[in-house]
Amino acid sequence: MKKFILAALFLGILSGRTAAAEDELFARLSAKYENVRVERVIKADLIVLDNGKKIRLIGLKAIDKPRPKNVERDAYGFVIEDVSDPTTTLEERASDFADQLLSNKKVKIEFDTQSADEDGYTWGYVFLPDGTMANSEILRQGLAQLQIQPPNTKHAERLREAYREAHQEKRGIHAE
Repeated sequence: MKKFILAALFLGILSGRTAAAEDELFARLSAKYENVRVERVIKADLIVLDNGKKIRLIGLKAIDKPRPKNVERDAYGFVIEDVSDPTTTLEERASDFADQLLSNKKVKIEFDTQSADEDGYTWGYVFLPDGTMANSEILRQGLAQLQIQPPNTKHAERLREAYREAHQEKRGIHAE
């Protein structure tokens, strides 16, 4: 699809199309992402739609799981998990929050300048029916790192503001 969009935009430039006409073309091509259901959340910055398409959320990077310290193993080499630890890791909280926010919800995916990467992931801003941008909500809760990568900067200021709010309120990764 990316090649088709790029070809269409390139042909539009050659034929003298205006930026508005290119935006209209891009909007028509992405209309199939208007009302799609989130099948599952893999981690805070990666979801799978009901059509199998993987979407990475623009502007954030999920928190990596901390590496376990002093792993205890049984006689066969299997890790003995300490089930007495009642704490939930921040990564688990981030994943749970994204899961509650997005799983089985109908969403709209909005694209930016670069809609896909070399790994086959589609990049997008995910909007709930009430207009809430999931990308900024995850950042606002302090459950991901801010990662603005040009040329995808359409909502950069909105994402920065959500990240600043989490930092000021000491939420999630910003807690003391």
